[in-house]
Amino acid sequence: MKIHQVTGLFIHKLKNTIKYLHLNNIIKKIFDYFGLRVVFKKYNLTAPERLILSLHHHNIDTILDVGANSGQFALDLLNLGYQGNIVSFEPLSEAYNQLYKNSKKYNKWTIHQKTAIGDFEGNIDINISKNSQSSSILEVTEKHLEAREDSLKIGIEKVKITKLDNIFQMYYKKNENFFLKIDCQGYEQKILDGAQQSLKNISGIHMEISFDNLYIDQPFWKNIINKVESLGFEIWNIERGFENKKNSKILQCDLTFYKKKIQ
Repeated sequence: MKIHQVTGLFIHKLKNTIKYLHLNNIIKKIFDYFGLRVVFKKYNLTAPERLILSLHHHNIDTILDVGANSGQFALDLLNLGYQGNIVSFEPLSEAYNQLYKNSKKYNKWTIHQKTAIGDFEGNIDINISKNSQSSSILEVTEKHLEAREDSLKIGIEKVKITKLDNIFQMYYKKNENFFLKIDCQGYEQKILDGAQQSLKNISGIHMEISFDNLYIDQPFWKNIINKVESLGFEIWNIERGFENKKNSKILQCDLTFYKKKIQ
C-alpha cells in the first residue's frame, strides 16, 4: 500500500472516530436533560470505565471516597458520567484544599471536613511524601523508594483521625446502595477495623493492596483479602497498579469487591 493510501485511510478512520464521539456526546446530553444516564460499552475499557460498569450493575447511589488526595478518583468517574453521590475524605491540608476546589462545580460531590479515617478517635501524624499520593500514616520502606524515588518523606502533618463508624450515619440513607473506596497506602486494615458497623450497609469496596512491604508494619495482602471476604464480599475485578518499572515487578493492585448475594 502506498504512503498516500495509508495516510488517506488514517484520516478516514480519524474522521469516523470524531463523528462517533460527537454523536455519543449528543446522545449523552439528551439523556442528561431527562435525568437519565447512558453508558456506551466498548472493548479495551480503561480501569475507571470497568469500575463504572460495575457501579451501574450494582445500582450504587453513594461512593465514600477515603483517601481522596486532590480528587483524582472522583474526577475519573464524574468525567465518565457517574451521576450518584460522592463523599470524599482527605486529611492533608494541601491536597484537601485542591480537592475542595475540584469539587465546587459538582452538586453531588461532598467534601467531608479534613480528617484521616482509621480505627480510633483522636490525632495522628501523617508522613508527607514528595509525591503526595504516596503520603501515609506509615513510613515508606527502601523497597518503595527503590521503585519510586519521589515517595521520599519531606515532612509530617498532625491531623485529626476518626472511625468511619462514627460518621457514617451523616451520609447514610435507607434503601440506598453505598460503595467504599480506600486508597490509604498500607492503612487499609485499620480503616476496615473502624468500619465494622458501616460495612453492614455497604454493597461494595474498592481498595489498593500491596504485594510487597512498601510501608513499615503494613498488613500482609492475603490477610486483607481474607478480612474482606470474611465480611461477606467477593472479588469482582482486579486492576494492575503500581510497579517497579526497572524490572516490571507488580507492587500494588486495585481490587473491587461486592457483597455476595444470598442464594
